[in-house]
Amino acid sequence: MHRNTKSNPCDRTLHPNESLVADAGFDEIELACLDISRLYFSTFAEPGGQSWMRAIDRAEYVFDHQSGASIASLVLKVIQAIRRSRRSSFQFSNPDCAGCARILTEHERRLIVAISAMRRGRAERAQVELMMLCEGNDTQAVMMWLTELKLALPKVGRRAMVM
Repeated sequence: MHRNTKSNPCDRTLHPNESLVADAGFDEIELACLDISRLYFSTFAEPGGQSWMRAIDRAEYVFDHQSGASIASLVLKVIQAIRRSRRSSFQFSNPDCAGCARILTEHERRLIVAISAMRRGRAERAQVELMMLCEGNDTQAVMMWLTELKLALPKVGRRAMVM
């Protein structure tokens, strides 16, 4: 993770396999899942910052007070299953730096594309993304939690995936 504070100018540039969040074609639900994920990743990187509380607040703001905490919990379950499967670090952008937050890492993209694919009934596409994200390791638990997350998220119609 690239660390920066809001008050310092950000000099981060795109690295290979990264893109701009604005160019990814994600809808507002998927962008919220990205935000929530990044806040959890920030908590893992800096536990004292307790960003996990902001993740729940963000989910309640986007999804409402009844389902927000459940959705935040399911996003965390997906992330934890990925963390158990992966062997290397998950690369994410700092949600507290406007310059960094505009950049989508390859790992973030694969996670959100998997969520998007599941929401649109394309489990096979989600599985391919997870296989890459989990470095060829077992993705059964990730798929289970991704299915639960799909059921909790607002429904969408099918559309062509741009990613």
